[in-house]
Amino acid sequence: MLYTEFDIGGVMSETFGDVLKRVRTEKGLSQRQVAIKYGLLQGKEHGATTSLVAAWEYSTRKPSRKSIGLLSDALKLTSAERAELLMAAGFLPEESADALERVQLDLRADGRFDERAISQIMEFVSDFVKKQDEEKRNNTSIS
Repeated sequence: MLYTEFDIGGVMSETFGDVLKRVRTEKGLSQRQVAIKYGLLQGKEHGATTSLVAAWEYSTRKPSRKSIGLLSDALKLTSAERAELLMAAGFLPEESADALERVQLDLRADGRFDERAISQIMEFVSDFVKKQDEEKRNNTSIS
C-alpha cells in the first residue's frame, strides 16, 4: 500500500465539503453548474447529478483522488486550491505522494527492511510530510 492518504485528525479546521463549497461560491457557481462541468469531464453527456456535489459538500460522501482531480479541472483551480481540496479530503498533494512513493520503493529495494519496518517508517515519514505540507499551506495563505 502506498501512503498517499492520511488521517488528518484535528489538524484542519475545514472539511472537504467546507473547502469545496467555499471555492465553488467564490467562483460564483451553483452545485448544478459544478455537477455539469464535472460530469462532462467524466464523459457523461449531461454531467453528474447535483446530489453528488451536495453529498460532497455535506460530507456524506468522500471523493476519490481521481474525482478531486477532475473536480479541480472542472473548477479551474490553482495548484494551491487543488492541494487544499486534496488535503481536506485526507490525501497528500501529488508532489508529496510521489516523494513518499519513491521512499517506499527505495526501502523495499534496499532489502534490509521487512514490511512491518517499512510500514512503521512510512507512517513516520507520512506524518512528517503531512505536517510540512500543512505548514507550507498555512504560510502561503498568510502571505
